[in-house]
Amino acid sequence: MIGSQFLAAPVLFDRRSGTDLIPSQTSVSTLLTGIWDASLLSQIRANALITWRQVTDRSTASSSTLTLAHDNPYYLNPLVNNDPETVYYGFLHLLGPSTLKNNIWNGDFDLTATDQLDSGWKMEYSIGYSFESQDEIVRKLLNPFSLAKAVANGVFNPFGSNDVSVLESISSQSQFRSTAALAQGSVRADRAIPAGWLDEINLISGLQYRFESFDSWDRAGSYVAAIGANSHRSVVAAFSQICIPFRTIGKGVCEGAGSTVSPRPQLVIGERYEYVDGFGGHWAPAAQFVWSPWSALTLIGSGSRSSKPPGLPDRMQADNVSQIVNFPNPSVPSQVSPALLLSGGNFGLLREISKTWTAGFVFRPEFVPGLVLSSQYYNLHDRNRVDQPTIGSNILTSRLPEDLNLVTLNPTAAQREVACSQSQFSGNGSDCTQAPIDAIVDARLRNVSRLETSGIDFRVGQKVDSRFVPSWDLSGTYILKYRSVEPSGTTDLVSLPGYPDQFRLGVRIILEQSHFDAALMAQYENGYHDYLSQTSRDVSSWMTVNFHFKWKFGADDRAWRDNLDISLDVRNLFNRAPPFVNSSVGVAFDSTNANVLGRAITVEMSKRW
Repeated sequence: MIGSQFLAAPVLFDRRSGTDLIPSQTSVSTLLTGIWDASLLSQIRANALITWRQVTDRSTASSSTLTLAHDNPYYLNPLVNNDPETVYYGFLHLLGPSTLKNNIWNGDFDLTATDQLDSGWKMEYSIGYSFESQDEIVRKLLNPFSLAKAVANGVFNPFGSNDVSVLESISSQSQFRSTAALAQGSVRADRAIPAGWLDEINLISGLQYRFESFDSWDRAGSYVAAIGANSHRSVVAAFSQICIPFRTIGKGVCEGAGSTVSPRPQLVIGERYEYVDGFGGHWAPAAQFVWSPWSALTLIGSGSRSSKPPGLPDRMQADNVSQIVNFPNPSVPSQVSPALLLSGGNFGLLREISKTWTAGFVFRPEFVPGLVLSSQYYNLHDRNRVDQPTIGSNILTSRLPEDLNLVTLNPTAAQREVACSQSQFSGNGSDCTQAPIDAIVDARLRNVSRLETSGIDFRVGQKVDSRFVPSWDLSGTYILKYRSVEPSGTTDLVSLPGYPDQFRLGVRIILEQSHFDAALMAQYENGYHDYLSQTSRDVSSWMTVNFHFKWKFGADDRAWRDNLDISLDVRNLFNRAPPFVNSSVGVAFDSTNANVLGRAITVEMSKRW
């Protein structure tokens, strides 16, 4: 007998009672900066940033399906037969919401020395160290083995009160600790070299070494053994860049890479070779052309090819988790199909490769002082991009190509064995390979075959040299294409939940004075039609207003006020809620394009000495 013989559906109205919509967070940061001029041509700079954060969250309580045999003392069967009784049981009223507390420490340290040599070379030597350490504990979880034993022995009463000792025995907690670290060192040489009719070219060359490490310790529950894992790799790189100014009239001078003002044609060419343990070497060329045909207009074009290996945690499978989850049946959606859901890292991830080219302009009309108009077209082709799949409740019935690649229907025993060998199963270990399932859903990190993106960025603004008239700017992005290309098909993902919105616009009004500055900012996100929802619907647009104010004391005879700045920031000033999105994961909003934080007020103090 099952509950559906008495109710049309399980009663889940209180599953989120007392839980948090979003985690709360407390953070404290300390920044120290020092500069020492060793000589007129040499300087040493040091920076140290330490941040502590604590994240707390109360989430939905555990639930479980209990099976009571006819000889169980709490067996209740209105049909008066000996069939086992199945109870879908929520533990909110017994254990309360599961509670997460995560303490996170971040540190960034760097030391840089620059020296101007007599030969004309400007040298820069740099070393740095960064780390992030996490210590997470989740309490009030369920121990499935103790619960099964308590139910089988008739100790646990699913229809009434239970002894405190029973509740303690079925309660569990999980722990996770990790440390990621990066140590690096580099040397860079920069020099302007005379080059005949070109006058002079600018050459930059350098070497870089990085050592990356990641260590983790995970215990999914007090009823399982802890699992530790560690990984590390070395990265060696060499790079060179040359900037060539083409003389037309007068002297050809290179303005440097990234310049948006060049009175004469300027070509910047760069090359980087990087060798990564486990992935081999890769060349990354780049080029940029800048030219101002007249003083008010600058034309800019660029192209590059780059790569990035997956992060160390992304390839670690020791912490992978698998569980059996019920999804709507692909043949009969009113029924459910059990599926083995696998999530976590993926050792088979490949290096990401990206090709980018851009073309744009910057226009500064002389007849409107301070006005700047700019626009840029961009086109990106990403191959093997690392992506976290979104698993919705309709994953088995979805016909989207990216969803089809995640599902294996009617898996063989060998396929199940591979999935179970790469994960810790949540529940009775033998169920991973023996419990009946209709599919395997692979929610591990994966490489997207290809992602094609193109769009237009634009900005218009004016900086006014006036005591009472504020400066302003308007900027926006219009995405022309955001398309995933898989062997099974192509999907345009722009303006779908979880993907970038097609159009966004921002406006700022800034007032700067000697002792204060203030800004009012509005951000607009375009509405769209949600085709992924089982009942497709419109998602309305969303606009928020932010406010900023900073008071600068400047030089002052009173020590505590000398070079002291106090700032106030208010995000989402009018407390606008995000538009509703019928999401099957999390709460009902699009977390990629909106948030539910509401009005947030930040006060910051900084002092220079």
